[in-house]
Amino acid sequence: MPPRRKQARDLPDNLYPALDKRDNVLRYKYRDPRTGRQHGMGSDKDAAVADALALNAAIYASMANSRVANIATREPDTPMLSAVILKHAELCEARHKRGKLAANTITTKRSHGEAIRRALGHKPIGDVSVLDIAALLASYVDSGKDRAAQAVRSEAIEIWKTAISQGWIKENAP
Repeated sequence: MPPRRKQARDLPDNLYPALDKRDNVLRYKYRDPRTGRQHGMGSDKDAAVADALALNAAIYASMANSRVANIATREPDTPMLSAVILKHAELCEARHKRGKLAANTITTKRSHGEAIRRALGHKPIGDVSVLDIAALLASYVDSGKDRAAQAVRSEAIEIWKTAISQGWIKENAP
């Protein structure tokens, strides 16, 4: 990171002076280190410095706590839903090669599996709840796609059967 400019050297981290060209008044802006968004802090330097110090203390403390929590939490016992969907797709491909599934069926299964992956693939399969699946299906129903919701539900059931058969989960929750 480059060194701070001369007029900002006496300011705390994430606080910057900004000359408003509309009325030539020096105002201060605070840049949130988490998001990069800037927030106006007014033209009173002492108040802006005090607020910036308080914000820095609160934000950096919460960031440290979240890093510690992420490190302290153990890895999930179950694989990610996206990995289960990939395994399910491999098994379907194998059934297709044995002549048990048609090519169009494989394409449809891939499409529905991809919809589930986009919505919930970031979660471990053990953490996916019935409410998660219900919300996904409700989005289809709300769009007037009742038949697609039914097909995605059927594919989700097949994916959970695959997860059970692989020993990744014990019950068919969704």
